[in-house]
Amino acid sequence: MVGKSYINIIICLLIIIFNVGGVYASEDKLAEKSYEVFFKNKNKSDFLALQSLQKSAQFGYEKAEFDLGVAYGLGEYGLVQDYQKSREWLEKSAEKNNAKAQLALGIYYLNGDGVQKNTEKSVFWLLKSANQGNASAQYNLGSMYLSGEGGNIDYNQAKKWLMASAKQNYSSAQYNLGLMYLKGLGVKKDDAEAFSWILKAANEGHLVAIYNVGTYYMKGIGVEKNFELAKKWYLKGIERNDNNSAYNLGVMFFYGLGENVNYSEAAKWFQKASELGHLDATYNLGLMYLKGVGVKEDSQKAFKLISKAAQQGNSDAQFLFGMMYYRGEGIVKDKKEAIFWLEKSAEQGNVQAIEILKELKE
Repeated sequence: MVGKSYINIIICLLIIIFNVGGVYASEDKLAEKSYEVFFKNKNKSDFLALQSLQKSAQFGYEKAEFDLGVAYGLGEYGLVQDYQKSREWLEKSAEKNNAKAQLALGIYYLNGDGVQKNTEKSVFWLLKSANQGNASAQYNLGSMYLSGEGGNIDYNQAKKWLMASAKQNYSSAQYNLGLMYLKGLGVKKDDAEAFSWILKAANEGHLVAIYNVGTYYMKGIGVEKNFELAKKWYLKGIERNDNNSAYNLGVMFFYGLGENVNYSEAAKWFQKASELGHLDATYNLGLMYLKGVGVKEDSQKAFKLISKAAQQGNSDAQFLFGMMYYRGEGIVKDKKEAIFWLEKSAEQGNVQAIEILKELKE
């Protein structure tokens, strides 16, 4: 373990190095050198890194003030997480025009992390950072104007800042800009322009954009239908464990989109989507086991899957689960349980459940 005496030796050596010809080294030079020591040791020694970082920050070095603020916010280098101290150091750095510190403060006030949520202060700091070209600040500022967070919606400002961020290849900004064109928010609705921006986001690795590109190719939104490309993008999403991509790929095989119907492949991808938490996939897979489509008929597996989807709020599963209890399919008949699940489904507006309940209660 590195002792305090060792740290003092390091600091003294730094002073000697810059005390050339009897000229005492400036605090700026010491701050920079202390920061260099921090940077070299931040992945090696928490103790040495922290001592050097604190020394540099105390000399007023804005990069060190920012890093110390982050360290307090995350509880790094052996520090106890302390949002108040984090904010104090970030403010010191932000006031010296550090764009990253300004961004961090903007996010703190936006989310209420360790401070009272204050959208006015959030916009103040995000705007300062955005004006320096920080892509993340531009995205967050544009998204606030898009949603009306803390004030009125302003699509012109939203487009301005999202465009600035998108041009720096910030994928979330590219995606949101695509949504503006897709929905006609402050701009003329343009599916092709929407697809163009969402494709850019997908190419930058934005997971929701990857799924949407697959869907746009499957449905022909803003681009000509292309089932092969749809599958390509869905497979990219599946590599990232996106359950929607797995579900839609299952749908393509189930209905034979782009090739012949293949129920066993559909079941394979519904299974994958179900494992990743997709309720419609779980329900559909249950139906396939119930009817022996693409899989060997198995009423017990069907019951288990449909039960899972029903318990997690899938209206169709709740309806079918109720009917299974009513008819005694894969389970002992139970009118009380049947009514319970049919009512759950009816509460979500399932018309069939509403009609069956009328008959059961007559």
